[in-house]
Amino acid sequence: TSINNPQDILVELHTEQGPELPTAQLDIGIVTHIVGITRLKMTFEGTCNHSGTTPMSLRQDALVMAAQAIVKTQQIADQIAEEAARSQHYFVATCGKISNFPNAINVVPGSCELILDIRTTDNQYAELFRQQMEAMLTKLSHKAEQVTMEIISQTAPVTLDPALVDLCESLANRRNISSKRMPSGAGHDAAFMAEIAKTVMLFIPSIQGISHNPLEFSTKESIQIGANQVGSLIFELAQANDSL
Repeated sequence: TSINNPQDILVELHTEQGPELPTAQLDIGIVTHIVGITRLKMTFEGTCNHSGTTPMSLRQDALVMAAQAIVKTQQIADQIAEEAARSQHYFVATCGKISNFPNAINVVPGSCELILDIRTTDNQYAELFRQQMEAMLTKLSHKAEQVTMEIISQTAPVTLDPALVDLCESLANRRNISSKRMPSGAGHDAAFMAEIAKTVMLFIPSIQGISHNPLEFSTKESIQIGANQVGSLIFELAQANDSL
């Protein structure tokens, strides 16, 4: 593998934060892409009313509308994830935050806000998701006072250095370390460093894919394999630098 200017390189070792490596019983993940992240805000405006005196046929329940959007999020995301996988890309979408007003047990909800987290290695899939959700919201709009959707933030996906990815895979094979190429569904500092240096990331397994949690755990053996893999990569790059 040819690496030019090996001094301008970042290597990051991290836990996977997901279940793929332990499920497949693999030692190392070699990261090819870091996802771009799009955040969408959807707002549903209905009519607040007494839960006991408002007939079902006369309600504009904002939370019910939002619930339909959440279910549709899952359905559309499943379809786009399959389409992305066929092109060797990655896509996920999650509704992780609901703000319901007035959030009282005896009041028909009059307003509801959803925040969606969309992650992909190619933003064409984020745009496809946005378009399909927008079409769904148009169908819901006749039931509401107002339905809106807006992008509140968006970052671009990052492709890590292909030559470094190839070298990591070659080293793993030479050392009889089981590995797979994979995207990172989480954001990392490496995504920003890739703008100024050739960058690669290696993952070690997180038991049961748990992260950012007191139960997060990686075995000493996994940590040792990861550290040795990074050491082998640095040694290889140092030798390449000496030969220039």
